[in-house]
Amino acid sequence: MTLDLRPVEVTEAESFVRLVYQAFGSVPDDYSLARACERFEPDFAIGVYDRGRIVATAGAYPLEMTLPAAPGQTLPTTPVPGVTAVGVAPTHRRQGLLTRMMNHQLADLRDRGYPFATLLASESIIYGRFGYGWASSYRSLLIESDRDAFAPEVPADAGRMRLVEPDEAGKLLPLVHDRARHQQPGELNRNARWWANHLKDPEKERDGAEARLYAAHESSGGEADGWVSYRYDKLNWPEGIPRHEVVIDDLVATDAAVAAALWRFVLDLDLVEEVKAPNRPVDEPLRWMLADPRRLRTTEVADHLWVRILDVPAALAARGYPADERLVIDVTSADASVAGRFVLESGPQSGACRAAKRGEKAQLVLGLADLGAIYLGGLSPSTLAAAGRVNEVAPGALAAADRVFASPVAPFCTLHF
Repeated sequence: MTLDLRPVEVTEAESFVRLVYQAFGSVPDDYSLARACERFEPDFAIGVYDRGRIVATAGAYPLEMTLPAAPGQTLPTTPVPGVTAVGVAPTHRRQGLLTRMMNHQLADLRDRGYPFATLLASESIIYGRFGYGWASSYRSLLIESDRDAFAPEVPADAGRMRLVEPDEAGKLLPLVHDRARHQQPGELNRNARWWANHLKDPEKERDGAEARLYAAHESSGGEADGWVSYRYDKLNWPEGIPRHEVVIDDLVATDAAVAAALWRFVLDLDLVEEVKAPNRPVDEPLRWMLADPRRLRTTEVADHLWVRILDVPAALAARGYPADERLVIDVTSADASVAGRFVLESGPQSGACRAAKRGEKAQLVLGLADLGAIYLGGLSPSTLAAAGRVNEVAPGALAAADRVFASPVAPFCTLHF
């Protein structure tokens, strides 16, 4: 059997999409197929073909990610591929096709000059063996609307809220999101094509919920500085009593006071019994705004971004650091193109990293996936050391690494790709 790996042509987009759906256990209808083809990125799409028929797929989106820096410093950004659409036909499982595609893709992305790649994992067991590390998480929250009063210490809002129609949302929301994403490590940009698809909000993609609604926050000077998108998931009137459920899609703010005002707006919606926020940061401050903090329930905590370092010196030089340190680290990997010993000299806005010279002894030893896991500051090296995954060679190196890789803001990403 000859299995050819090659780029996927634009004319093969439908075959590519159908295989992805099939690999995830479904068959697209004509509408879903057309929508998915609109998001097809031919420049990154690869497939494995069996006698001309596509049997495995992988792709990526060209994105930009905000990276950590020291407190008070401007957060740097870097181009990053968002790996997606990875699937193998059930007829061709366990034949090494995933490994073949991943190795090809990683080499290609490295050749394109990307310092690291990121993805969302369908299963957490899959991508560690390719060097990806769990780098950011999210929390899902639920609160009952009759138990959502703010504590008296929360200051009153000086701005105002106003509803936004979808046409205006297409102009306003991207501008505010772009300002806010530069303040959040781990956040990714949303391009014009993404916004165009998102704002369509077709009924077929609502899972029975109501249409998406938008509300913007404006400062006392009239400048938009935050927004929330939400929908009524269930309109319940048992025995004539309104018990609706509201689900927050996005809550985007340029500062903490605006975020508090957006939360207050949603929590004060009439006729609502429960508010759900399925994708919030792990350091979401809402609990500490509430007079009755126990009433905010976390219904899920799960992984989101996984990071795979492609070029250790370039990746470590791209982000900023809250501590000035010099660390010599051994990065182990079956991929000889990234493994090695490196010297990191960290600084507040960026770091300098180079290959170690002869005689520069390692202070810390960790795997490539573990470096990806700590890269955005969402996980401390000490935690991985306690799990047996990081080895401290020189006393004090682990504490220094904790200081170096920390982020004052937990990494968080709102984009699903």
